[in-house]
Amino acid sequence: MNSIIFYSKSQDRITFVNRVLTYFKSKITGKILIKINLVSNEPYPTTSHPTILETVLKNLEGMDLVVGDACAVDFKNFQIEDSPLFEICEKHRVPFIDFYQTEIQLLNSPRGYEFSISLPVLKFHMQVYMSGALKNAFGYLDKRDRILMHINKKNIHKGIAELNTYFKPNLTIMDAIETLIQAQEVRHGGN
Repeated sequence: MNSIIFYSKSQDRITFVNRVLTYFKSKITGKILIKINLVSNEPYPTTSHPTILETVLKNLEGMDLVVGDACAVDFKNFQIEDSPLFEICEKHRVPFIDFYQTEIQLLNSPRGYEFSISLPVLKFHMQVYMSGALKNAFGYLDKRDRILMHINKKNIHKGIAELNTYFKPNLTIMDAIETLIQAQEVRHGGN
């Protein structure tokens, strides 16, 4: 399978996403999962940029879409409904799935997604040093496995590698206009 990589040195997210989706739109069919990075209530660059999500939803309007993720396991009282990303889903009438509130079968999507789009952000991560396209699959794990990997009871590197053998997005659009350094969230010391 050949990979196609687009990149831009511009800060114009809308034009970039429009170009990418124009190129791939004829290949995007079926039930589509858009896996965002919504780790906490912190804004971008901790989470996916709202403009990226909104541009994707506008481009794919009328298609069978769902957006989803699960927040960080150590983030208490987080209400997904308070996120600007959730508000964008509501505005476009696209369902948002909290992976922790949804029954999921092991390594098999019970909802039959035929196409998936990953919207990670590039940032530092304390355990893996760099978080991005591969680490974004971490949101599919249950809380227990996420905790065990973050406290080194399970190998986080092997876990990410294994996840990416099962969850292979058809399209990844990664935002690296701003990146957190020193930690993956501001509340943990990210700058």
